[in-house]
Amino acid sequence: MGLGLRMRHEMSQKIELQEKLEARLEQKQNQQQTLSITLGQYLEQENIIKGFIRYANEHNCWKEFDKDGFKFTYIALPYNVAGGVADEWGPGFYHCMYDPFFQLVTGSFIKFVIPEMIPLDFVDFVAIHERGEELSLGNHYFASQLEFAYVNKKHKVTPYVKFIDDKYPFKFVDLTEKITFPILPRELIDILEMHKNEDIKELNTAERMINNNPIPTSVLKKMDYYEQATEEADEILHEALGLTQAELYDRTVKEPKPTVDELADIVNKRLTTSLALIPPIKARGISSGRIDQILQLYSSQISNDVNKQVNRNLNIPEDFKYAYLKMRNKERLVHVNRTVEDDSRRLI
Repeated sequence: MGLGLRMRHEMSQKIELQEKLEARLEQKQNQQQTLSITLGQYLEQENIIKGFIRYANEHNCWKEFDKDGFKFTYIALPYNVAGGVADEWGPGFYHCMYDPFFQLVTGSFIKFVIPEMIPLDFVDFVAIHERGEELSLGNHYFASQLEFAYVNKKHKVTPYVKFIDDKYPFKFVDLTEKITFPILPRELIDILEMHKNEDIKELNTAERMINNNPIPTSVLKKMDYYEQATEEADEILHEALGLTQAELYDRTVKEPKPTVDELADIVNKRLTTSLALIPPIKARGISSGRIDQILQLYSSQISNDVNKQVNRNLNIPEDFKYAYLKMRNKERLVHVNRTVEDDSRRLI
């Protein structure tokens, strides 16, 4: 294949991928559930963040970013301080302050990077993502677009894509979902809306960078791969729900009447078998948020079905990463919620 023909083929492939992903994005926006958090729950998270800020002040962890039209500060924390949060949220995260009596103004975006979790020459990419979150008032999709646009601008696409695919493949799905994360309480959103134009110059810079540095084909391919993997996992677990309900029905219409432990065994076997159909190479990069919603539906409906039969509840995992890891380790997934009466019988 000649150079010109190959370039036309690659351009055609890129356009096809873009159109397919944009169509999926539009469809998911129409289906997206609204997630919420109470102010009380948010302030519990904020207590942890306050500890990080105090540590940063005491150990001079504040860093300046001043390049390519962006100027902001972030906190570089050691892993032994913030590893628990970073393992859940990734090597970069932010928090928007609410407490008006703390040392920072309400609505301040505090950006964090854990340098030990990423190669030194990739730290700026993680930092710019968090700045994108701030500029867009928490639009994770916009921030991910800005991150990869900056990677493209710096001609680091190949090594960065390899690093992300090795360590944090879920980031490719971030580019296929217009979500806000972390979730902000309504009270804080109202405050942010009143000051949303304060960084308009930098926001314009970010938008130009995104427009001038479109997502590379190699990234589009990863996005498509993990998006398909997410859809496959979605289908598997929706099918598992129907199969589990059918198996429970078949058992409950037979004599003798089933015990709650028997029903728990049926659910455990079906859920374990279904999760095992998702290959590990795909499971590592699928959208946990979307699959968590399906597991929550599964747990709610199956627990309700069992409760109607034996007036007892099952404990079914609703977190995909947790459930998948237990399945891979050959651990039991489903348990009976034990009562005081159960514990009393064990002691007799």
